[in-house]
Order: sequence, then C-alpha cells, then structure tokens
Amino acid sequence: RPLQLVINVAVVALLVAFIALGAVMVLPARSPLGSLLGRMASDVDLLSNMLANTEPRAVAQALNENPEFISELLQAMVAEGTVGVIAGVVNANPGFLTAMMPYLDPEAVAYVVNRSGDLVAGLLPLLDPGAIAQAVNENGDFIASLLPYLDPAALSAGINENGPFLSGLISYLDPAVIAGIVNGNGPFLADLLPLLDPRGTAQAVNANGPFLASLVSYLDPYVIAQVVNANGAMLSASLDYIDPAVVARVVNQNGPFLASVMAYLDPAVLAGSLNANLSTVTRVTRSLSPAYIADILNNTTLLAASAPFMQPYPVAAALQGATDFVNDLLSFLDPAVVADIINSSIDLVERAA
Repeated sequence: RPLQLVINVAVVALLVAFIALGAVMVLPARSPLGSLLGRMASDVDLLSNMLANTEPRAVAQALNENPEFISELLQAMVAEGTVGVIAGVVNANPGFLTAMMPYLDPEAVAYVVNRSGDLVAGLLPLLDPGAIAQAVNENGDFIASLLPYLDPAALSAGINENGPFLSGLISYLDPAVIAGIVNGNGPFLADLLPLLDPRGTAQAVNANGPFLASLVSYLDPYVIAQVVNANGAMLSASLDYIDPAVVARVVNQNGPFLASVMAYLDPAVLAGSLNANLSTVTRVTRSLSPAYIADILNNTTLLAASAPFMQPYPVAAALQGATDFVNDLLSFLDPAVVADIINSSIDLVERAA
C-alpha cells in the first residue's frame, strides 16, 4: 500500500522534471509556437547548457504562468519523438530540478501532468531513478501539496507501464519524506489504487522490502486504514503476487503500527482479502514472528470482528499448514483475547471443524 503512493510520488517528480525542460525552452512564454519548439528540442547538450545558465525560480515562474502552453509544448515533443531528449537533460541536471520545485505552483503542475499521460509513460523508463529520488526527498512538502490536484486516472497509465523504473526509484527514496506525503493524501491514494495493476504493484513491493519496512514506522495508521478499507479488491488481487518473506519482514518490524492500523480497518474488507488469498496467507505465516503477531492481536479486536465474515475452509487449511506457528503464537497470546476470538467465532469454528 505505502508503496503505491510512493509510486505516485515518482510520477509526480518526473513530471516536474520534464516540465522544467519545456518551460526553459519557452522561457519568456505566452507564445503559440509550441509545435515549432517541440521540433527544436532535439539537442541534449544545448538544453543542458541552457539549464546551467538559467535561474530555477524563473523557469518555475514560466510554468506557473503558462500551464496551457507548457501542456501544448510537451504534446508537440511527444509527437516529434523528443521524449528521450527530455530524459537526457533531466538526468544531467538533477540539481536544477531539485532547486526549481519549491517555486512551482502545485495546481499549475497538476494541470500539465493531467494532460500529459503519454509523455509520463514514455519518459519514466528513461529517467535516472537516483536523480528523481533526490528531487522527491528534498521537496516532500511540494509533492504532498501537488497530489490533491492530480487526476488518478492520468497517473495510473504511467505507473502501470513502468514497474521496473518505479521499483528502482523506491530504493533511493527517504521513508520519512514519503510517509509525510502519504499521510497528507489519503483520499487521493484511495482513488488511485483501484486503477493500478496488482501484479506491477506487487513487483515494486517485492523489490523494496527494507524500504517498506522502514516506511511503515512513519505512517499514520488511520490514513492507511482508510485507504485499505476503500480498496479491498485491489488488496486481494495484489496479495497473491507478493513475496511472503517481504510481507513478513514488514510485519515483524512494525508490530505496534499494525496493531494501531487494525483498530481502524473494516473487518469485512480484511476477511475478504484473507478468503481470496489462502496460499499467500499460509506462506506468509511461516515467515512471521509469533511474538509480533501476538502483540498485534493482544491490542486489537479486529480479528474477532472479522471472524463472522471468513470462510471456514480457507481458515482450516491455513491453520493446518502452519501448526508450528500457531502453537508458538498461542504461548504469547493474552487468554482474554483468545476467549474473545473464540466467543465471536463459534459458527466459524463449527463449520471449519
């Protein structure tokens, strides 16, 4: 989940990047020559030299005052096949991008991004993940303010078509910065997730276990629970592609956070995801720390609330496939919690038996 929003962030940053280029070429702006400038944008060295001698604040101002023109310019560059040139200039000037972002108007940038889906999809795989991550890490407040203006549908195409780039980008990002962006944009993320490719999302998760384990500790449990509650289908579809060891690592390192999240989750959504992903749940269980799971269960009533929504056969099969884990887990559980779960699950236990 957190990773998706990270994904967002990536797209946003790159966006800012290519926008910078467009703005530079247009710099004193308000001209109907977008198509002509698009044809001229074919020399990486020329554009890099222009950036090196241009004031970041001035470029940002050109974009803020001319989002319609910049959008037209970028579309012309796609038509002329110069997307690669944009990527080359961005990769060669990471410092300029970082310096420009604080001066940008989030609403103006969003206007261009929402109308440039093809450019985003084509540009992402050509960008240097380290350069984009640097800009994101140093401009978390700007990106957090930008997301509410973005169109989730416009972003999802670029995200779904560029899993490898996004997986590489995440490894360079600062977990605390990304958490701040996530915590401030729950509604946007809830709208974006249903549009993402579950397999691609899972691949990005699998490639960035350490980052996600660290990220979770900075997240707001309530925000994450709201995003999860609004996207049960996406969660269920993604689970079967995710590496159980990665999930276990995140869980084992974030017991208190997960206990807090569970207090806000919808029991029906949780039960639905478990029912639809028996094999993954069983594999994940074998890698989990019984002590951490006990800590989560001892501090929440969610499992007892979810029991009425669960299907008996998947539950029985999962328990049979993880008997050692269950035996160890019981030794850590609070007897009162176990009694509450059993009392809430009499029908489920009878059907499973």
